[in-house]
Amino acid sequence: MFGFLNALVLLVPGLVYLLGGNLLSPFVKSAGVGAKTIEVQAKGYGLQIVLALQEKPLACFLSPLYAAIVLRWQCDLPMIWVLLLSLAYPIFALSTIALLFFHSQEYGEASSGITSEIKAKQEELLVFKDKEFKAKWLGKKIPVETAIEAYQEQKIDFKGPTGKDDIMHTMMSRYEIFKFSVTRENIMSIFEDLLRRVYKHDADADKADVSDVYNRGNDFYGWFLCDKMLYSVGLWSSSAPENFDNNKKMNELMSEAQTKKLDKICNELCMMKPGMKHLDLGCGWGALILHATGKYKVESTGITLSQEQANHIASIDTDKRTDVKVINAWVWLEEKIKEGTKYDVITCLEMSEHIGVRDYQKFCHAVRSVLKDDGVFYLQIAGLRRNWQYEDLLWGLFMNRYVFPGADASCPLYWDVEQVERAGFEVRSIANEGVHYGLTIYAWYKNWLHNKAKVVAKYGEKSWRNWAIFLTWSYLIAMQGSSTVYMIALTKNFANDVRSRKALSKDPIADFGINRAKLVVDKVRDSPK
Repeated sequence: MFGFLNALVLLVPGLVYLLGGNLLSPFVKSAGVGAKTIEVQAKGYGLQIVLALQEKPLACFLSPLYAAIVLRWQCDLPMIWVLLLSLAYPIFALSTIALLFFHSQEYGEASSGITSEIKAKQEELLVFKDKEFKAKWLGKKIPVETAIEAYQEQKIDFKGPTGKDDIMHTMMSRYEIFKFSVTRENIMSIFEDLLRRVYKHDADADKADVSDVYNRGNDFYGWFLCDKMLYSVGLWSSSAPENFDNNKKMNELMSEAQTKKLDKICNELCMMKPGMKHLDLGCGWGALILHATGKYKVESTGITLSQEQANHIASIDTDKRTDVKVINAWVWLEEKIKEGTKYDVITCLEMSEHIGVRDYQKFCHAVRSVLKDDGVFYLQIAGLRRNWQYEDLLWGLFMNRYVFPGADASCPLYWDVEQVERAGFEVRSIANEGVHYGLTIYAWYKNWLHNKAKVVAKYGEKSWRNWAIFLTWSYLIAMQGSSTVYMIALTKNFANDVRSRKALSKDPIADFGINRAKLVVDKVRDSPK
């Protein structure tokens, strides 16, 4: 009996963590948009399991085996039970995925609606161009993945009130004509793509992914980004949306929004000063390093895997202010660790998602190793909400398949904070810029529509449609709170850290900390000996 209790001590904490956070999480039904729409939220259903399997796959599979061996040793447990326990984690993970699939089918049926009403709505919002597809789906809610593929293949078009192509209008009514349930194809995608990335998320895989996405041509991205060529959130003025119907004015405002964001990063969050050494991991088309070297006179090094991006920077940086390396970030960080090189500021704008869940902790430690003790690590992430819905999951699978293959580290904020804190960082500030994120994507969407003829002429109709779906759906996802952008300023944390030395000089509370520390030093110095 004593041995059995010992074994339970080993097993119970893990089971409570897994069951309490996943399998036993209640399903919450809540009214959605419109009286006939029911949204079912799976409260973090299976999320901890997926993240754990990705981050520590070997430990996840071996821990039940370890517990089984302990039970065998302490309680003389039959070998059949040892075998079953050793398979507990994979069985539990597969069961979670199966429950997710079957529950989503129930959800899809619950929100299917009346055939005549669905048919009328489809005729209002869709143009069926393929007879077989129309015969199969007219009057029935179409799985959203099936609808997207049909749109890409020109089997259907999305139309607005005037009868013209209007993808935004159709997608805003998506719950009335599409079904958001997990399909067998989605499950296969998880196993074939996501889990494959977990066990093979190396430098070669990263290079292949980035080369395919970012080397397709700078003009492709220039047709929806502004002149800054910044593929991340801008910080908009409150009156900006009033000018979105004027393409020229909208792009001027987007350029201002991106400049405002760059100044916030360089001045407020990273406290850049002339002569500082700055490393930008995933520098893109160089907007940040060009701004930092030009206005703040720092020494910036940019890391990218895209030769197209490096060529773009070289064409602009005629004074050779920046140092751009076409190299994997892992290779660069390892070289700098060996050399003992340290940076005052390290920035990473929405690149860490490509690192992968499995290697994220290793990445955080590597960054910390090349950051000066009083330096700043600025991390900007595209995060997801913790309490996700089925639409969030399906959007994520769409993104992984068609837009950003291999970017499996877009996670809820709590996970990223846990990772950086485990690596020895202290969070100095976090800003949620979800509304600005949505507005930025909407501006990209408007540009993409404006330049449709150019895109189709060079890259084809399917490429234009794929990106149109991406920008439209991502805007709606951002504005409903499914995804957002977090701007995070981090510093090293030590057991004997004097926090006031890294305080923000423009923060009155931080100034108070500096002055108070000075008073204490003066008091000790002037006290009677």
